[in-house]
Amino acid sequence: MAIWSKVEPEGNKPYAKVIMIVRADGSYGFPGGKMDECDGMSVLQNATREAHEEVGARVDTHTTVTPHYYADDIRYLGACMCNESFYTHFCAVGIPLARLRDIMHTASNASDFYDECAGIVAFNWTPTVVRKLLDHSSLALSVREEIYQLSAMLAIEGLFN
Repeated sequence: MAIWSKVEPEGNKPYAKVIMIVRADGSYGFPGGKMDECDGMSVLQNATREAHEEVGARVDTHTTVTPHYYADDIRYLGACMCNESFYTHFCAVGIPLARLRDIMHTASNASDFYDECAGIVAFNWTPTVVRKLLDHSSLALSVREEIYQLSAMLAIEGLFN
């Protein structure tokens, strides 16, 4: 799950700040994990559980503002086929910048942080940063497609151009 915040610097164009994790093998990725279809959780519930376990993010999937829209700006961005037997679902959540900063400061307290992560990074999501990420040889499986999906969503929001 991509966790992002809108940043509105005075006198400059707004942009997004996006959390990524550094996995134990040194690859970049978004908080997430395997979904056990037997546990009865939806894709969004699973994504938010994983984000909480890995970086301590608490996302509200219970308070619906209108059908399909939650108090936190959660969006399902799609599925990506990685190979014949494995595909991923990708979600993004927009949260206030103060909450993103709290996550950055407290992520190491999350239950699975040290099992799943070697670190956490908040990138200013600009075309230059995205190009560098895509050129990076150690992206976690499926992350390249997730970066494209997230960038397209943020472009629609006017936060990536």
